[in-house]
Amino acid sequence: MRRALQRVRRDQGQAVVELVLILPLVLVLVFAIVEFGVALNARLTVQNAASEGARYGSLGSPPGDASCAANTARGRALSASGGMLDCSEITITYPGGVGSATRGDEVAVHISHEYTAVTPLGGLLQLIGAVGFPDTLTLSACSSGRLEQAPSPSVSHGGSSC
Repeated sequence: MRRALQRVRRDQGQAVVELVLILPLVLVLVFAIVEFGVALNARLTVQNAASEGARYGSLGSPPGDASCAANTARGRALSASGGMLDCSEITITYPGGVGSATRGDEVAVHISHEYTAVTPLGGLLQLIGAVGFPDTLTLSACSSGRLEQAPSPSVSHGGSSC
């Protein structure tokens, strides 16, 4: 009985030491999984917004201006992002400009978005002596489509253009 008590006394700090040694690795693993999932979601959202803007622009809708009206290609890309993007991150281009675009020409939607990390993964990696993870990443996407009809050069702000 006495030996068992002595052994328990010697093992009292063992669990704390093991926790201190393994906790940073477990946190890195959990943070990496969460960061990867959120960054992948952001990447897919940017790509989907570019595709949706190009699809809507190929139907002949106007490209849009800085206001990103809902009935424009920029506005459609902005709404497809679910509020993640800003209007200034979306660019719509035509080969010869909006005025000279004709049916069959290409409309391209370029999106460049700065993704900010949601976990302290970079700081934790630096703390344990590994290579750091950047706090921001630039996510970019480009999607294009063929014009089914020439786009309207003017931008109407809401309502129908009839």
